[in-house]
Amino acid sequence: MKPKELLDRLGIREAALVSYDVSAREPYARTAVHRVLYGRRERKKAGDGRYRYEGLVPQWAERLGQTVVLVHPDKVSELTATLRRVRIPFTERTVYADW
Repeated sequence: MKPKELLDRLGIREAALVSYDVSAREPYARTAVHRVLYGRRERKKAGDGRYRYEGLVPQWAERLGQTVVLVHPDKVSELTATLRRVRIPFTERTVYADW
C-alpha cells in the first residue's frame, strides 16, 4: 500500500505546525499576526457599516498553544508571509494530523 493511500485510509492529512516568537516585537507586529490568525471587526465612523474579516482560526488553523498553531497546508503561506513581513522569527514543520 502506498503511503498516500494509507494516510487517506486512516483519515490523516498533512498540515503545517508553525511556532513563532512575538515577545520582543513592537505592538504593531503582534497585532498583524493576531489579525491574520483570528480576524478582526471594523466599524465605519459614519453610518452603520460593519465589516468582519475572517482569520485562519478556526476554519483553516487550530491554536495549540500561546504561539503555536496547526495550519492547513493551503493557508500556511498567508501566515508565514505576514511573519516575514513584520520580522517575527518562526519555525514551520510539516506534520500529519487527523483534523
